[in-house]
Amino acid sequence: MNNIVMYLEYNTNRKNGVGMIITVNDRIIYIRVKAHPVNITYAQVYAPTTSADTEDFYRNLHLALNETLKKDVLILMGDRNSKMGKGDEPGTVGRYGLGSRNEAGERLLEFCEENALFTANTYFKQPRQRLYTCTWTSPVGQYKNQIDYILGRRRWRSAFQEVKTRLDGDCQSSQLQ
Repeated sequence: MNNIVMYLEYNTNRKNGVGMIITVNDRIIYIRVKAHPVNITYAQVYAPTTSADTEDFYRNLHLALNETLKKDVLILMGDRNSKMGKGDEPGTVGRYGLGSRNEAGERLLEFCEENALFTANTYFKQPRQRLYTCTWTSPVGQYKNQIDYILGRRRWRSAFQEVKTRLDGDCQSSQLQ
């Protein structure tokens, strides 16, 4: 992973200034924002679709999480290419998911449990069209899946007041030709 450190110093007394660290690889990017009373780490991921690449992805994601301070608020967003589905896994998955859990969803659940994370968007009741994004819709539009999740540390569960997807955020990058 490559780190990019950005810092703006406001004066020479080092009293004021802002900074952030951006870590990048081809599947994971995160930024740590210094805030008060706690810092916030935002991460965006794009999980692979093949199981062979999935373990490398989760290994790299675990390394990235280990670089963030446990006291930081963590917002881990992105396309997981996995379905958590409906069902309640106390502390990890809420009861407002879409569909059925698949094998990749089981791997994501395992990752969440290993790292004390929860899937925030499964904890808030939303209309069906707010559960999926246009990231993946079958070519004929018949099937829509919830594969984008926002994860957070269980410690900060009460900081999440509402989580929902936005259909207008799709850039059609995965559209079949």
